[in-house]
Amino acid sequence: MHELSLCQALIATAERQLAARPEHAGRRLKALKVSVGALSGCEPDLLMHLFPHATPGTQAEGAELKVEFQPAQVACNACGERRDVSANQLACPACGGNNVSLVAGDGVFLTGLTLSDD
Repeated sequence: MHELSLCQALIATAERQLAARPEHAGRRLKALKVSVGALSGCEPDLLMHLFPHATPGTQAEGAELKVEFQPAQVACNACGERRDVSANQLACPACGGNNVSLVAGDGVFLTGLTLSDD
């Protein structure tokens, strides 16, 4: 159940971002936007379920978690194509080659913050 740890890490990152910007002093988080990659090993539904359990006592208490799915994407080193692929088919969809580099879809990233108006 590493999703709870991910929630805590996302909240800590968001709080560091707020602390680094004096103009946001005292404001609370209204929403966190997160990108979850197809190959990240993270279950988006579980992440969303556990998020409220990680927020008490933080600036994210009562905030919403918005999860965006990021498909796996490869860049083909043979033909130069860059395309989305299914998680179990990491070959180039254009030429069928397997000399590819994974360029997206393998992480969990904080991509946006919405702050309260007060």
